Amino acid sequence: MKSEHYHDIATLLYEGIFDVKVPEKGIAFRGAIQEYYTSMTNLYKKGEVGDYHVSLLEVKNKERGMS
Repeated sequence: MKSEHYHDIATLLYEGIFDVKVPEKGIAFRGAIQEYYTSMTNLYKKGEVGDYHVSLLEVKNKERGMS
């Protein structure tokens, strides 16, 4: 990820729950972030590039506030 995209991605991660789809593997689920981290500590510095690592856990309807 480039530093120019860090803020937008970090903002999305704060939502916490996502629709995850991996069509190549036939996988689709609703997932909550278990942990995430970057390979760099200052991605606000222009021109920096780093990796984002995200671990998700599938959540059931009740856990995500749905009936």
